[in-house]
Amino acid sequence: MSDGPVLRARRHEQTLLDVSDTALQLFVAKGYSATTVAEIAEAANVSVRTFHRCFAAKEEAIGPALDAGWNMYVQAFASRPPHENVIDGLTEALRTALEGPSGRRHRLFLRALADSPALHPAWLSVHDRALNALRPVLAQRLGMGPADAQADFAAGCVIAANRVGVESWARQTDQPILDTVRTLLLSIDHLLSPEVGRPPNEKRNS
Repeated sequence: MSDGPVLRARRHEQTLLDVSDTALQLFVAKGYSATTVAEIAEAANVSVRTFHRCFAAKEEAIGPALDAGWNMYVQAFASRPPHENVIDGLTEALRTALEGPSGRRHRLFLRALADSPALHPAWLSVHDRALNALRPVLAQRLGMGPADAQADFAAGCVIAANRVGVESWARQTDQPILDTVRTLLLSIDHLLSPEVGRPPNEKRNS
């Protein structure tokens, strides 16, 4: 009996993550430019053909390993108490993500690879996907519709605060990531608090 579509999808996602994690570790150990697709495939126990089915280019291989951290962040925020201060919830969600294996992956990337120009587009793409994941969760928490432009803007600012915070930590590792990100979030408190506690179907101009 063949595997069902759900099981196949899960196996594919796990393969993506395994290859991505392997690629990230090799990039850190050897340098991005010195690492070949063949080396990644061999270390991940897949064929080169499978690698290319997973990723259109070598630099895209960092995506799933870093996406996993953002997925944990968004899920952790979604599970926070609904009437909690939004900045407190975002801070605790980040703490959860940083304390997991995905936090380690981000630290590896930032310390060793953040200055690799070839990886910048892939790094920014990770944040674009994070924005799409966070937007509906944050919009609901703020009492906005998922297509509300202000919800989109607020989510973009939250993602930017996290990106700047971790990049700042990579340059000056004695500054805790959580402290930096929280300070940045507090600077946009007016975007994250005006409609907390209002039902999602109540519009700002109602």
